[in-house]
This record gives sequence, C-alpha cells and structure tokens, in this order.
Amino acid sequence: MSSRADTLLLLLSALVVVVVVVSPRGRTTAAAAAAEVHPTTPVVCEGSLELPGSARGAVTWQRCGLAASRGVVLAFHGYGALPRMWAFLAPSVAERNLTLVAPRGHADRSWNGRVCCGEALRHDVDEASFVAQLLETLGAPRNVFALGFSNGGFVVSDLATRSMVRFRAIAPWAGHVYDAPDAAPPTPVFLNHGDRDATVRLAGCCVRAARCCCGIGPAWGGDCVATRAIFDKWLRTNRCRSSSLTTTNGTTVLVLRDDAAATCLTGVDCLRNTTLCVHRGAGHALPRRRRPGRSGGVVDLGDVVAFFADHIDPDLDAPSVRRRVAHVAAVGSNLSV
Repeated sequence: MSSRADTLLLLLSALVVVVVVVSPRGRTTAAAAAAEVHPTTPVVCEGSLELPGSARGAVTWQRCGLAASRGVVLAFHGYGALPRMWAFLAPSVAERNLTLVAPRGHADRSWNGRVCCGEALRHDVDEASFVAQLLETLGAPRNVFALGFSNGGFVVSDLATRSMVRFRAIAPWAGHVYDAPDAAPPTPVFLNHGDRDATVRLAGCCVRAARCCCGIGPAWGGDCVATRAIFDKWLRTNRCRSSSLTTTNGTTVLVLRDDAAATCLTGVDCLRNTTLCVHRGAGHALPRRRRPGRSGGVVDLGDVVAFFADHIDPDLDAPSVRRRVAHVAAVGSNLSV
C-alpha cells in the first residue's frame, strides 16, 4: 500500500469528526447556536481523535472547510476537568485559522505536572511521550502552541522548560512548575494568575506558608516560589535586557496596564516575548469569554489566542503537513449532526 494511502487510512481510523456550530458561550448544540451566533463567527468542525494503542485521545475543533491550518493550539484541562472545558474557545481559535486540540488526561482526569496532580503524578505518567504521539498522529505540525489551566498549566510548563516538547509559545494559567531550569530554551510565554487564587496561590505553594490544593506543597517540598519569581526567571531565560527601569533581578519591564482589573508586565528587548498578567479579585478560574483579542477590557482567552497567532511561523510547516491537517477539515465539512 502506498504511503499516501497509509496516511489516509491512519487518519480515517483515528479521527471521527462531526460538524457543530460553537456559539460564543461554548454551546455545541447546533439549534441553540444558530439563534445566537454572531455573523462573523466561523462554523466549527468538532472531532474526536483516538490514538492507536492508547486509551487516551483528544477533542479537536477547527474552521470547517479550512484549506490549510496555520498551526495547532494544545489546550490542557485542569485536574478533574474534561477536554470539552475548552469548547468556548473554539471560535477564537478558528478565527485565526488554527486548530484547537484538547487532549484527555489520565483516568482520573489528571496530568503529571511534576508536583501536580492525582494518579498521573503518583504513577509518573510519561506525558511527553503522549504529546509526541498526539502530534505525530496530527501529522507532526511544527507551529504548536500550548495553553494549560491549573494542572494543565503545570504540565505545559514542565514540558516546555525541560525541552521535552518544543512549543512555539506557551500560556500557563494558574499553574507553573516551581523549579524550571535556568537552561530552559527561550520560549514566548504569557503567564496569567488571579490574586485571590486559594487553590494554586499567587505566592506559590509550599508546606509551611501558602497551602494549596491537591498536595502540591508537599509534592514540591521546597520554599514558596511566587508567580512573579517565575516571571523573573522567564525574563532571564528569554534574555530580556537590563536598563535603568528594573525589577529586582535587574531586567527591564514595561507596565502594559495597571488598573482595577489587572496588572500586566512584559519584558523589554527580549529574545522571546515574556508577559505576566495578575488579575485583581480573580480566584482559581478562567475568564469564560472569547474575543478576537486586544480589543480592550479584561484580559481573557482571546488575548492568549492573539498572542499565539503573533508567533506563527508560516515557513515552518511543510506543505505535506498542511495537507494532512486540511484533510481533517475536509472530512468534517462533509458530515452533519
């Protein structure tokens, strides 16, 4: 059998796709969405991706009939959640002609994020191999971005800082490993955290001071590492330059905003974009809105998608990879609910 036929057989056996219209509120019921969807909201194809020889897989979304996806956004759910928690984000991703892929965690809906959480941590599940298999099944795209909430943020940051998976950019939200190595590869990063998060605290999780959920403090076992300290480490990793306007580590930081909603800082003259937003009055939750991004108001997931889109390299993905991802849209666009 030819290699092209083998590829087609693999995709058809691994991927079951249905067409839905995802409304701005993340509903996946076509009838309900049809009455509410904005005229500019793309029609989104939803798929189920199962990995050969694995009990795990992913849910996928992208614009129906998309000729060539510009890249893949991997979205890792929180501990105890499901991949469909990201359905509300599908229109924003589709507007950018990207493919949203939400992997499924371990049996108890956990990820091995080194200090969090559940069965995946206890059994030391190899998340890097799982993600590598997932990306291979998708056709080995090279414009790959990673978003993770809570436990998902821990695993995204772990994979990125230890070079286990090379991402074009990452956005851990309310979760990040505390011992990221100084030799981590320069990577665009957009950190977000709520200042009233009692589950994964802004001041860090440790045994004696800031107690967090899920045994994170004991699993870490070290001193508390605040999100600001993690940001400072990324400023060094991404080689942001020093000047007279400095943080405690001597690195230039520009205040993007400082108002009642959030304080956002970004590194200046960095090798890679480095940004932190701390949300005032926010707990351990995502802002469940979707916008194209950068339209003012509270920072939300639309801004994260815009951040990823800014870091797409159009020359990275070979035409054969783009054709394979486009085949997913072609299969989906010929089906109906």
